Amino acid sequence: MITLRDQNVAELRSLLDRAREFYTAQVQNKKISVDPQLLQNQMIVQAFIESSTRTKTSFELAARRLGLNSVAFSPAQSALNKGESLKDTALTLKALGATCFVVRDTSSSTPFQIAEWTGCPVISAGHGAMEHPTQALLDALTLETVWGHGGIAGKTIVICGDIDHSRVARSQTFLFTALGAQVVWVGPKTLVPQDRRLFPKNLQVEYDFDHVLFDRTLGKKPDAVVMLRLQFERHEKTGAIPSVREYRHFWGMTADREKKLSPEVKILHPGPINRGVEIDGGVAESSRSLVELQVEHGIATRMAVMERAIQRAYPGGMRS
Repeated sequence: MITLRDQNVAELRSLLDRAREFYTAQVQNKKISVDPQLLQNQMIVQAFIESSTRTKTSFELAARRLGLNSVAFSPAQSALNKGESLKDTALTLKALGATCFVVRDTSSSTPFQIAEWTGCPVISAGHGAMEHPTQALLDALTLETVWGHGGIAGKTIVICGDIDHSRVARSQTFLFTALGAQVVWVGPKTLVPQDRRLFPKNLQVEYDFDHVLFDRTLGKKPDAVVMLRLQFERHEKTGAIPSVREYRHFWGMTADREKKLSPEVKILHPGPINRGVEIDGGVAESSRSLVELQVEHGIATRMAVMERAIQRAYPGGMRS
């Protein structure tokens, strides 16, 4: 589970259905049946080379609820600081019993490399600016919790902001389109990828946020709006945006914009949030916001992904 591009739709639906089962059990405080033989003797290495709060914690809790042996790998306290290569580190972890890796890194190639070196299943917890597949899956589960099973089909989902550096936006675009939604990108021209050959042909690209939200001549009104974190640490000195203040004025989900939206429009944000920049604090906490529900769905979604990765890699379970 490193990319959602060209994934089988039936497989994606199956993953979402399983995640929904886990989430229902979570809400009802019930245990859900998993195959103990499948999960026995599995060792999941949580390799968060890049820092994380929501994703890291939810993966750790997901592994615990599945009954998996989970080991947190800390780069700062590893031999990487002594000059050991990432390849040798990965092979060492495999020799110590690792059977699956969860990987988050600023490098886009790391999950692919670890999969190649070790032959183990690898789940991306976000790599470079490329993809963040489990975030997109939990966002889809969140929307279908509101819209019903299969409810994404036929909807218009707007993704707004710093798309060029957003791995979430890429995974969401692949997944939402595969599930039958119309995806619209909107943001400053300097922050919207110009090379879109890898993306669905029906992807719609706009640059005027108000036009997308309120001009009916554009087409169908949005059913959901995903606000992306402005990675302003990358842009304040590069001129990619005129200023944070102007960015908020043109592309932020302000309280004024939120009030003009149709009541049924939902707002998402994958976090972390820059309050008062890409989204106002009151909007993030409003009744139309699904931000907290997104976080709640993280554990169940990652349980489903880890279980499926292990099923595919070790269909007969691990031998003791």
